Amino acid sequence: MKALIMSDTHDNTKIVDKIAKIFKEKKVFSFIHCGDVTGPKMVRALKEAGLTNGFFVQGNMDEANLKELKEAINESGFDFLGENSEMKLGDTEKNDVILIYITHGNNENSLMKAIESGKFDFVVYGHTHKKSVKTEGKTCIINVGALCEDVSKEERGVFIIDTSTKKAEFVPI
Repeated sequence: MKALIMSDTHDNTKIVDKIAKIFKEKKVFSFIHCGDVTGPKMVRALKEAGLTNGFFVQGNMDEANLKELKEAINESGFDFLGENSEMKLGDTEKNDVILIYITHGNNENSLMKAIESGKFDFVVYGHTHKKSVKTEGKTCIINVGALCEDVSKEERGVFIIDTSTKKAEFVPI
């Protein structure tokens, strides 16, 4: 099973078609947005583009429109996970379930606790607009970067996590 991870879209709906194309081409099952959606129009655009099984955490820039954002997430059939969340992804029948910690990254204390716990296969976050991947023990730590307009093309993209291989792939946008 594959999940697409994105962050910091900041209402940049211009990239939704590219995200949807990757979602379909890579045969992705679900997506996770690590916060800073900014407003409900991005959520609606993702739904209209055909993305399914969506999960959102709250970013620091989401607070101003949080009520409307939660309503759009709910109306679109997606799930709002709060500020931080643990999630199991995968197929139990195929024995390829991973444990993932999702946060925006603006609360460095919770991010560090999740990493130091050593219990997660993946810790994913955004906030800094700088993509990075590193491993500590069994945990792959991914800063997804950002999809907003002011980010360089080298930094702009999404990650695809494959639960069967437990690998992550950066896909530029």
